[in-house]
Amino acid sequence: FALGHSGLSAAEVGALDVNHVSIDGVQVRSIIVVPNRDGRRPHLAPTRRHPISDDARWLLGCWLDVRRSRCEHHRRLMRTTMDDRGVVRCAACGEIHDLLKTPLFDSRESERMSVSAIRHEFQRAREQLGLDPAYHFDTLRETYLHAHLWANGARGDQK
Repeated sequence: FALGHSGLSAAEVGALDVNHVSIDGVQVRSIIVVPNRDGRRPHLAPTRRHPISDDARWLLGCWLDVRRSRCEHHRRLMRTTMDDRGVVRCAACGEIHDLLKTPLFDSRESERMSVSAIRHEFQRAREQLGLDPAYHFDTLRETYLHAHLWANGARGDQK
């Protein structure tokens, strides 16, 4: 959610890999690399650099700690196996051998958390917090963009 509040859409958050936010899987960059996920504008570069808030950096650092604590292979030598597609994985947990190439957010069902799953998780949090049902994940991005434009003097009410 902090990434949404930093200006990313649900599709962009779902497309992030660990190497987009960290060089080593431990330290989080202040400016992350965001893959282009806007099908309406395929002429855009494949990635863009995007600053994130200090809160988002801290939370991503906590998440990377959680990812590394899931299996012993992050602290010890990994026993590997090769799957049907020829991808080298940890024999114990099945995670891709190279942490930096793994999706940043995964789900129980697949390697990458889907956009609908991200939106569903936001909906659950919104309901628990008692927020307006009209709020959705991309409202976070819209709030960021509005505040960013307002701070830079691009006020829509001026003529």
